[in-house]
Amino acid sequence: MGLYIQELEKKMQETWNNHLQVQRGSSIRTFSGTDFKKNYKDTSFKKQRNVLKKELKNYKNDLN
Repeated sequence: MGLYIQELEKKMQETWNNHLQVQRGSSIRTFSGTDFKKNYKDTSFKKQRNVLKKELKNYKNDLN
């Protein structure tokens, strides 16, 4: 059980480290429209981090 929590916390830490490695100031141009959607790359780790946080929170609540 503790190993699962450690894995979740490790994944959360990795996503946070990815967030810290994002270079600021180098603008990325994003274009909207049907021709540009396939070139769009999501550089945000917020969704992934929130999923891991919810999973960790639910798992800790199940233990109590």
